[in-house]
Amino acid sequence: MKHYYPAIFEPNKNGGFNVTVPDIRGCSTQGNDIEECIWKAQEAIGCKLEGVAEENYPVPQSILAIRLLDFAEGSFAQLITFDKEKYDKETWKISDEEVNLPIPQAVLKF
Repeated sequence: MKHYYPAIFEPNKNGGFNVTVPDIRGCSTQGNDIEECIWKAQEAIGCKLEGVAEENYPVPQSILAIRLLDFAEGSFAQLITFDKEKYDKETWKISDEEVNLPIPQAVLKF
């Protein structure tokens, strides 16, 4: 299931953007360009919601309040799409080779 969270992008003095997702406590990241920031924001959302049942995900409350904010120059809001199924597949993917790695004999000695 897809979830949508508003994020605030603020220019970083060293270049790129700082990104905050106000509806998820402590959810922030940064990146060099907008594309990287969106990808990292999706990853940050996934990390913050790890172990939370999907039915208990925070309901976005700030989506309406963002329209009332007075953004600093160069700042803007963007909806971030978070797809739990896609996140899990990309984060927890394990290849067949990794599953069938031989255990070195030295590890088996006690």
